Amino acid sequence: MPRPRTTDALLTLAGVGLASGLIYWLVFVRPFPLARLYNTIPPVDYAKLTDHSVAGAISYTLAIIALFVGYVVALRALRSLSEDPAQRRWVWAQPRWAWGIVFGGTLLFSITLVLAYPITAIDLLIYAVRTRGWALYGLNPLATPPQNLPGDPWVGLSAEWSDAPSPYGSVWEGTSLLAFKLAGGDFLAHLFALKIVAILAYLGCVVLVALILRRLTPEWTLVGTAAFAWNPLVLLESVANAHNDILMVFFLLLAIYFAASDRRWLVTPALMLSISTKFVPVVVVPFFWLYLIRLETSWRRRLLVAAGNLALAVGLGVLLMAPVWPGWEDWAVRDLGQGAGKSPFALLVLFLRPWLTTNVAFDVSRTLMGGIFLLIYLWLAWRALTGPPTMTNVVLVPSFGIFFWYLMLPNQQFHAWYL
Repeated sequence: MPRPRTTDALLTLAGVGLASGLIYWLVFVRPFPLARLYNTIPPVDYAKLTDHSVAGAISYTLAIIALFVGYVVALRALRSLSEDPAQRRWVWAQPRWAWGIVFGGTLLFSITLVLAYPITAIDLLIYAVRTRGWALYGLNPLATPPQNLPGDPWVGLSAEWSDAPSPYGSVWEGTSLLAFKLAGGDFLAHLFALKIVAILAYLGCVVLVALILRRLTPEWTLVGTAAFAWNPLVLLESVANAHNDILMVFFLLLAIYFAASDRRWLVTPALMLSISTKFVPVVVVPFFWLYLIRLETSWRRRLLVAAGNLALAVGLGVLLMAPVWPGWEDWAVRDLGQGAGKSPFALLVLFLRPWLTTNVAFDVSRTLMGGIFLLIYLWLAWRALTGPPTMTNVVLVPSFGIFFWYLMLPNQQFHAWYL
């Protein structure tokens, strides 16, 4: 007698989870433990760690392919449960085995990758070095590059970013400072503390994705949660490399959750925490406010909601940034537009440079890419304003479009974790 379809799906899911955990351990953790490599100055990446070998390249490529193939297989197995009319009762509460495997795999991957050295980005090391400047020498991380730390033994880990002050906000710098204090000032302990911050933010995002989907599209709750939680790109960049983007996304998802619930007065505070971690989410704030305004039935209430949220945002912004505000002239964010790399913007500059000077090529690229992005932004805003006043139409779809086209057009630096 053949096994039930549900049994096959659960066995497939469990098998993918165990196999993926083994791949993470064998390829990304065991050969490259953080505890052994963290003090390598200058810092090393995967290519250097494998001596630019063919075997290393093949191992990395096959591991990434295997992880994503397993990821797709797992999602198909979960989707087969949701698509079966007899199993629709499984979507949220049943069967607990499916949720148990998804969350069990999430914890397995997190615990495994917390031990990994950041083999494709050194941001984790730079976070710690900048915090040392603030904690030990009283130097503002938003205005002081690591190279200005007076004789600190870890400055060499900042590598090519040694002359760059922090482009982040007070929430991130405060979080890193707290991690430093809890770690007792020990550099390796601080790195692991920052990794734990990333894991907690990642796990928080997983829970929020589940809660948001349960409220907005219940039939996609299980599949959608796994689509985020088991995504190899999310795991490698948010847990293994411990980018602070995951904390920014946690607060952004928190704003979405509040907007979809009865706690809409908390939307703007959550947005300000996200922006004060990393400033990119500021571009989607108008869509959240538009949604809150459109929920009101009278113009008087709409004006009060708009004015109240604007005042709250300004007040919280000033309050949050005050401890680290370096002054406009010394703010590192102002210098982010001076270079370009690995982005469509950079390709356009390279294309134009043979006919124009480099400075003119940058100016033309900014005008062209920025102008196209502005038109897309206005078009998405018009659709959000004139379409149905739903979370999906007013917040989620336009915000996704804004982030996507921001990365593709005016953004001058592109990295994989931005996705």
